[in-house]
Amino acid sequence: MPLSNRTYDLGKWLVLVFLPALAVLVKGLGQIYPLAYTDQAVMTLNLVAAFLGTLLQISSQHYDPQDPQHPIPIEGDRLCRND
Repeated sequence: MPLSNRTYDLGKWLVLVFLPALAVLVKGLGQIYPLAYTDQAVMTLNLVAAFLGTLLQISSQHYDPQDPQHPIPIEGDRLCRND
């Protein structure tokens, strides 16, 4: 399933920033306050992040910069405009 650039960027942010930060927050709060099932919640968050990261990697491998729906080709990690 092709993803728009906006959807891909949001998913990447969720996987690389939000879910790991949320896992750390849950673990820290679980140690400060006696919360039940903290370890299970952290493991679940990490598993979801790993699963979504795998799906995003598969999506990025199917990205075709020559596709007319993607007007900005990508060379390496840099965006290059065709001006």
